[in-house]
Amino acid sequence: MVRISTVFLAIVLSAPLALAQRHSLTAISPDAPEGRMLQQIQQELDTATQLSLLEQFAAQYPKNENIAWVYDQLIAAYAKAGQSDKVLETGQKLLAIDAGDVATAQQCLKAAEAKKDPELVLKWSVTASDAARKVLKSPPVSGARKISACCASWGTVTNIPSSRASRDQVSTRVNHSAGGGLVAPRRKATINT
Repeated sequence: MVRISTVFLAIVLSAPLALAQRHSLTAISPDAPEGRMLQQIQQELDTATQLSLLEQFAAQYPKNENIAWVYDQLIAAYAKAGQSDKVLETGQKLLAIDAGDVATAQQCLKAAEAKKDPELVLKWSVTASDAARKVLKSPPVSGARKISACCASWGTVTNIPSSRASRDQVSTRVNHSAGGGLVAPRRKATINT
C-alpha cells in the first residue's frame, strides 16, 4: 500500500485549482480613483504597463478590498517573469490576507525551489502544508458531496469515507492519461490523518 499524508494529498488535489484564480474583483466604483485604476488595469493590453499599474495600485491602496486580486495578478506576472524574490514577497502579503490560499503557497514554494535555497524551501513547504491544513479544517461547501474524485495518471482517484479509515482507490475503468499522476493505477492509497 502506498501511504500519502493528508497534507500532501490536499496540495496535490488542489493543483488543478491553481490554474483558476482564487480571488476576484468585487464591485468597482468608477467614481473612486482606485476603481478607475482597477478598470485601467483590466483594460490594459501591454503586460509591462499592466504590471506597473498593479504595483502602483498595491503601493497606493494596500487596504483596498480588491488587494487580494491585485496580489494574485502580481504573483502570476512575477512567476512568469522568473522574479522569485517578488513572488515570495507578494505571496507573503497575500497569505497574510488569505492563509488558506494553497495555490499561492505552492507558487511561493516553486519560487523558493527556483532560488535553490533549502531554508526557503523548508519555510514554504511548511507554509503550503499549513495552508492545506486550513483548507481541510474549513467547513464543507454547502451542497458538496461526500465522495470526491480527481484525475490520476491512468485512472480516477475516488475518496470513499468509512468509519475506520479513509481510503483512496484508483479505478482504471476511467482513463485520464493526461492527469497529474497522483498515484499508480491499481494501487490503494491510505490517507493518514
